[in-house]
Amino acid sequence: KRQKKRTVALAFPAVSQFTHIILKHLPVQNFLYQNILVDKINGSWVITGILDWEFAFYGSFLWDIANMLRYAHKMPPEFEHSFIDTLINNGIKLSPDWHKKIHILNLLSLIELLRRSNPQMHPKRCADICQLIKHILSILG
Repeated sequence: KRQKKRTVALAFPAVSQFTHIILKHLPVQNFLYQNILVDKINGSWVITGILDWEFAFYGSFLWDIANMLRYAHKMPPEFEHSFIDTLINNGIKLSPDWHKKIHILNLLSLIELLRRSNPQMHPKRCADICQLIKHILSILG
């Protein structure tokens, strides 16, 4: 959290006094593992930076969690567990129904992405989106 505050302050120096508000209400929306910089410090991996703010907007941090965990079902269970544990250990409070909420947020994102995708030009993307939607709907019942 401390490093994230530093990253936000560096990215937005004019508003660094509002860092606590930015961290709570400015989802990156492209918060993917490829956009997270890490370093091994004292034998532990530590996030040292977040890249790619082009899709940031004012809203719930659950959007970032949804985006990060969109493909968690294809990853080892430790991926989701360690991500969520790190959030909780750094003071992020998740409601009991957070998992359901992130699935709904992912559905909204995926439906919009599918709407903007041309199946003839991007058949693999469209197939992937449809698979993800079916997976999420099967979980939500």
